[in-house]
Amino acid sequence: MSTGTRSAKRAIQIYRKARGILEDPNAGLDPDDRYVLELRAELDKLEANMAWQNGKPGRALFLLTSHVERAQRLIEMDPGLPRLRWMLARGASVRANVQRDVGLLRPAVESLRVAVEAWRLLREMEPDRSEWRREWARSVRLLASALARVGEWQESATLHDLSVEVMEAMLADGTLDQTARLEIGTQLLDAAEGQLAAGHLKRSRELWKKASQRIGQRTPSKRKRKAWFVAHARAKVVEAELLLAEGRWPRAESRALEFLDEVQVHAGNGNDLTLRRETARAMLVVSSVRALDGEVEVAKDVRERALAIAEELLEESRSEPASLALRARILFALGLDDEVVKALDELDRYAYRDLQLRAVRAATASMR
Repeated sequence: MSTGTRSAKRAIQIYRKARGILEDPNAGLDPDDRYVLELRAELDKLEANMAWQNGKPGRALFLLTSHVERAQRLIEMDPGLPRLRWMLARGASVRANVQRDVGLLRPAVESLRVAVEAWRLLREMEPDRSEWRREWARSVRLLASALARVGEWQESATLHDLSVEVMEAMLADGTLDQTARLEIGTQLLDAAEGQLAAGHLKRSRELWKKASQRIGQRTPSKRKRKAWFVAHARAKVVEAELLLAEGRWPRAESRALEFLDEVQVHAGNGNDLTLRRETARAMLVVSSVRALDGEVEVAKDVRERALAIAEELLEESRSEPASLALRARILFALGLDDEVVKALDELDRYAYRDLQLRAVRAATASMR
């Protein structure tokens, strides 16, 4: 199959021709015909992808919303057709991704709820289809992460547990191969971070241990090498933050420095967005320990280098709330309270309420 520029141009020509026929009032097509409606829905999603690739997120969201609404209408026409539930689940998930990427965090949560429900109904309709169970579990994980971003940490924690339970059961009965251990481990890290942010250190430690066991000490396959390294490295940062919260300062710094050394050795992975963000987090841990030991200038220097990383990330994507939140934490550590308030105001516009910022918000509440 050709996948070059000529093939892409041909695909666009075919799309435009199909759209033209559907929009032609003289074509004699019934707009309420199920097959016409389904084709319109598919074309909406195709055009949304093109709009996103061309830097038009607003247009992409408009078309994805149209796609989801048409999928819902199709289900009303024929609620017993699994293909239509699949269309709705995938379309709502894609819309949630776009909403998240442009900072529409609350709408992203609602889109994911639509997706989770669609996958749930597919599980009921075809209980022997293992892929529906896996897709439901993955969608629940995405919803859990989205809820954490808007501050709904209790529901987030519950959903993480439900998703992991299903994935673990599928791994145990052989439905999933051993490479799924990495996926489960990564989700357990998400859950451990949530519990840490909530101040539940014992539960966070339990989840971190399970995550480390699932991630393992070596990549499960060559294809998963980069994903494994990112998860393995991230686990060190999460533990460093956990050790710091537990008051085990020397070990916290040691773990953070271990992460920084590993990233430097594996320089080929250094441009990964997650690793760069984790590098700044590890620097925050090191700076906290240095400050506790009275090395104020060293701590300031490390924090300023962490801030430079956060600023660089934001230059690439200004609407990325996780990077904005990281920057707010670093500014707070540097004592730049006026800048912290501005950063929190910007995060509020995105409805970002992750618990990692709870202490920062409490400390600056009187200034806002």
